[in-house]
Amino acid sequence: MRILLINANRERRPYPVAPLGIACVAQALERDGHEVTLLDLTFARSADRMVAQAVERSQPEWIGLSLRNLDNSSAASPCSYLQQMEEIVSCCRRASRAPLVLGGPAVSLAPRALLRYLGADYAVFGEGERAALALSRALETGAEPDRIRGIVCARTPEGPLEPARTGVSPGLAALLRHVDLRPYRRAGAPVPVQTRRGCAFRCAYCTYPALEGSTYRTMEPDAVAEEIEAVARSTEHRAFEFVDSTFNAPLAFAMEVCAAISRLGVRLHLLGSGFTPACCSPELLAGMRRAGFRTLVSSPDSASDPVLEAMGKGFRREELERAVDQVHAAGLVAMWSFLFGGPGETEATARETLQFIARRLTGRDVVFVAAGVRIYPGTPLEELARRQGLIGPEEDLLAPRFYFSPQLPLDRLRALLARYVGGARNVIFISDLQRGVLPSLARAMAALGVAPPLWRFAPYLRRVPHSRSRVLP
Repeated sequence: MRILLINANRERRPYPVAPLGIACVAQALERDGHEVTLLDLTFARSADRMVAQAVERSQPEWIGLSLRNLDNSSAASPCSYLQQMEEIVSCCRRASRAPLVLGGPAVSLAPRALLRYLGADYAVFGEGERAALALSRALETGAEPDRIRGIVCARTPEGPLEPARTGVSPGLAALLRHVDLRPYRRAGAPVPVQTRRGCAFRCAYCTYPALEGSTYRTMEPDAVAEEIEAVARSTEHRAFEFVDSTFNAPLAFAMEVCAAISRLGVRLHLLGSGFTPACCSPELLAGMRRAGFRTLVSSPDSASDPVLEAMGKGFRREELERAVDQVHAAGLVAMWSFLFGGPGETEATARETLQFIARRLTGRDVVFVAAGVRIYPGTPLEELARRQGLIGPEEDLLAPRFYFSPQLPLDRLRALLARYVGGARNVIFISDLQRGVLPSLARAMAALGVAPPLWRFAPYLRRVPHSRSRVLP
């Protein structure tokens, strides 16, 4: 079949993200003998014109539309992407009468609700590679795809929902084949790397366990290293960001990946996102340094045991303290993310976390602070919010809704944040990430040869004139 896949994500703050997932779907379809065109709208000036041109060239028999996020997850400055999604769906409908298939992380959060809202024909729930293949075969033969695992049909939307799952695809090879990475490099964006799927942790707000399962599925460490080397040698990219749910869990696998990369003869700048304090060791951090890591991002969310337990983080304050000390000793620069107002938060627990930030984190650390937890469908937090009557039974959660602990009034939380971190130069508020100047700064850094991430320069960015940083609405 002739298939047009479209990356609809156009958000470039703080930097654009190359469409790894849809590239993997394109590769799976091509290997099955289909003729695939991938249209990346990230840098498009006119989505309507580009969609019309792509349809004219490819004459697709079905169109896949990948949607990355429902919104920016910011309670301080919320921005929904639903209108942008509607506009791109309209572009597709004007250009073609082919069936329209929704996919991507945002769709997997609420496939039925988005299918109704956007008026598409099908939605992919979960990982898209096998589901897209099965859907293509059904459409090719005229069969009804309503019994395919991971496919939701507009005509029969109320059947059982089972997420599609598969192994980890060789994503970097797919990116090289289907996506022009040059504008991403010019924009200062690292190349995303996925080495595993699934998550064994049970964070209250997180959708990973429901969509990917609780069992890790991993790539061979040598295959990870080979893919990175292939991209580094065939392009000018040297910055790679690991976008796994947890980079360092399982711990043994993370150490094997680092060892495989360290054997390459290529100088790299690696970024470790999803670093959990539950799985940290001096040996791992030393291996990360040898592989090329200089920074990592960890989201402990709190430094208070009652909140850590209520949030399902899978570690206690003692493990967080040990991880901070080990990261400092290893000489890695870290961004520690704290999320205030979640389940179990009180004035005492918030004060405990803020005192931890002030006393245990140094000027070398960057601290990301946000308040209010985005409530996503299918998470333990949704169940809690419905039990507490914070969201109505008919709300589909497509529009951003945030959880604030009933035990901590917002005025007290504002006062605490202002007292402890309001003037701290190494603190980034969530509103800082929405600043329009960030893409320009990232491009300037890339032109000067400065390696990402941008957040390393938070003490200087806070001096750039802009509207007041906010952590609460």
